[in-house]
Amino acid sequence: MSLPPLSQDLVRREPVWQAWSGLYLDTEGSAALLEGDARTLAASAYSIEELRQILWDEVHPACIANLMVPSGGEWAFFSAEWLRERILRRATIRYRFPARWMLFRAGIAKRAGPMLEQVAIIRAAQ
Repeated sequence: MSLPPLSQDLVRREPVWQAWSGLYLDTEGSAALLEGDARTLAASAYSIEELRQILWDEVHPACIANLMVPSGGEWAFFSAEWLRERILRRATIRYRFPARWMLFRAGIAKRAGPMLEQVAIIRAAQ
């Protein structure tokens, strides 16, 4: 299933962006924080595969640079405005570096996997 265009889906996408962006903070996410983000993802209308697609195609390219800052990047949160601007700006670029080639993908996948498992558990319990 393909995602609706960003321009038609911003209101539904933004909470998902914010939840995924927690994976890119310069901190180890607490269990409570990850649980909250998993609940946000579970409450969305997106399938597990669509959530993965949003992570890799939209959030990863926007936030990956935060993990490359040697002295520590953002550690509290990304503002919704900043995140929206970064994602929408990248969406307008005709030729862009594929997200699947970007750094830190394995580390993010290792942290995203348990969140997606939690999403499935939350949805199954509803």
